[in-house]
Amino acid sequence: MPVRHSWDDAEDDNPFPSESTFDLEWFAIAALKFIAWLDLVAGIVGGIVVLTTFTKFMGGAIAAIIALVVAMQGLVVWALFLSLASIATNLHAIRENSAVKGK
Repeated sequence: MPVRHSWDDAEDDNPFPSESTFDLEWFAIAALKFIAWLDLVAGIVGGIVVLTTFTKFMGGAIAAIIALVVAMQGLVVWALFLSLASIATNLHAIRENSAVKGK
């Protein structure tokens, strides 16, 4: 049986010390948030590019509608991904707080 010292109490209370401290769930949530913001920026930039480029080839009204659809897609996917990330964060916190801490 290992001897416990007073400085051992200062260590992380990880019930599974053999596991890595890298938390894949938090990484997945951060990646989802990053992709959400990336999609929002890409949708807005894509809408502007479509509006400026397609006006030469099509009528201004059709180019404006396509640009609006591209920008709205970026906005909707951004909101969806951030909502999913928020739900995942809450579920992770619930699971963490309801887990039995073994000592």
